[in-house]
Amino acid sequence: MGISLEMGEIEEYSESLRRSFDKLSGALAARFEISSQNSTNSQLSELLSKVDELSARNAELEQELLNLKATCDEWKVTCSELIAKLDASIEVIRPILELEKN
Repeated sequence: MGISLEMGEIEEYSESLRRSFDKLSGALAARFEISSQNSTNSQLSELLSKVDELSARNAELEQELLNLKATCDEWKVTCSELIAKLDASIEVIRPILELEKN
């Protein structure tokens, strides 16, 4: 699976995911309060288990996003170093080319 998101998009997506998860958690908590008298313990346990699963998956996704950001940052450093070396090479070659012109 290729990554086609820019870093800003990844951070925006991460924040959107976090807001959505918070909204879901809040809605589920409100529902628990409303329906706790009408629900059986097994239903509540099942819902709480699902919330725990979602929470764990959310944490995994956030970690993946952090890993992608770290990888991107490493590539930025590598590219910057490569550009600096290319610039230095150009500066070495430029006088040689100028001599050949004349």
